[in-house]
Parts: sequence; C-alpha cells; structure tokens
Amino acid sequence: MSFRNSIVTGLSSIVKTSLDGSQPTKYVTNIYDNVFTVSKHFSQIQDYPAITITPGPESFEYLPSGMRWNFLRVYIRAYVKDEYEPNAKLELLIEDIKNLIDEFDTFTYTVSKPDGTTLTLSTTQSTLEEISTDEGLLAPLGIGELIITIRYSQDTRLV
Repeated sequence: MSFRNSIVTGLSSIVKTSLDGSQPTKYVTNIYDNVFTVSKHFSQIQDYPAITITPGPESFEYLPSGMRWNFLRVYIRAYVKDEYEPNAKLELLIEDIKNLIDEFDTFTYTVSKPDGTTLTLSTTQSTLEEISTDEGLLAPLGIGELIITIRYSQDTRLV
C-alpha cells in the first residue's frame, strides 16, 4: 500500500474508533462505523451520518542531505440526514472532526512494502486548511468538507 493510502487508512481508523459513541462527553457524534476511504455519492450512502476520507494532491519540500517533506492534502467529507435540522447536525459532526484533528495532530500509520515487509511510521503535523458546507441547499441531507494537510516524510532515517 502506498504512503498516501496508508495515511488515509490510519486517519480513518482514528475516526472510526473515536466517533463510536463511547466518549459522549468528548465527541457528540456516533458515526456507527460509517467511515470510508473512497469517495461516495449520496445515492451510495445507506446509513447516516457517514464520513469519507480520501487523498488529494501532494506537494514536496526538498531539504539538504536528501531530506524531503511530503505535504498530503486529505479531503474529509461528512454526510448527515435530518428532517428538521441537517445544518445543526452537520456542524456537530464537523466540530467533532476538528477536535479529532487537534487531538491527533500526529498519528502512526503502517505501510506495506512490495517485498512483504511493513513499516510503522508517524506523521509530523496535521493542519486544518478549510471547511465548507452545502449551507442547507441539500436539506434534509447535508454535506460538509474539511481539507487538511498532513506533513510526513518517507525517509526512514528519521524513524
């Protein structure tokens, strides 16, 4: 599995385990294990709330000694359904995701190499870049998107 997909899988695992309803004083939303690492259309979502986490563009910063920082943009889309207050429900879910990003600024992920070995690495920083919502246009459905940038290095000399 690539570094990009491994990071998305690691982040989705954090979301699944944190938004499972077991910490109601910390996170309001129970996502009921509806976290996917592929893009989904509303017609493909059977249960709400749901979250998709997908990798986006990646940029690089080259430093001396062959060091390179990778900056991966990750798109987190939150889907809700509520007959009366979809915007309110969406805002609660977005707030939970923001809190998760703050709490798990860095996290570990596992990369499977072609030779069968695995590497367990850690991200360096997660930065929330942008939040947008449908502003109620899709009621009783609601969709919000958070864009985060995750900084990491593929250089195992740093591990």
